[in-house]
Amino acid sequence: MIAYLLPGFVLLAGLGQVSDIAWNWLYGEAASQFLSVGGFLYSTVAALTLGLLASTVRWLLIDSLHHATGLRRPSWNFGRLEVSLGAYMTLVENHYRYYQFYANGAIAWLAGYCCWRWSVAERVPIGFDVAAICLTALLLAASRNTLRNFPSSAK
Repeated sequence: MIAYLLPGFVLLAGLGQVSDIAWNWLYGEAASQFLSVGGFLYSTVAALTLGLLASTVRWLLIDSLHHATGLRRPSWNFGRLEVSLGAYMTLVENHYRYYQFYANGAIAWLAGYCCWRWSVAERVPIGFDVAAICLTALLLAASRNTLRNFPSSAK
């Protein structure tokens, strides 16, 4: 949930600013209506799909950036995985899932912010853009830190 669904909902909320369909899935036909079961199902499936797409963009851009700037890929011996599967799963849950959340979140947040920015007709104070850049940088820094801790914990 943390790696795909939460970033997917962030991106879906941004897309809701430029798409009536996404808006209706999230908020119902009118602002005063309660969310329907169908809307909940559609928005959850859409958020999961968008989260997976953000993860693909993460793999293409952020993983490559981190590895090009000095973070090494872990060298795993999968032949020994059966003996230490519990330890491996603990590492994944405590480090790698958070890396995925931060990096996928950076992609989803930036894309969602761009959708919102595109949908706003009036001028937006420059502080909004500065805050968006700072949040993106914070998420990228957190992703780098958690990815750096993941392989070093596995040795």
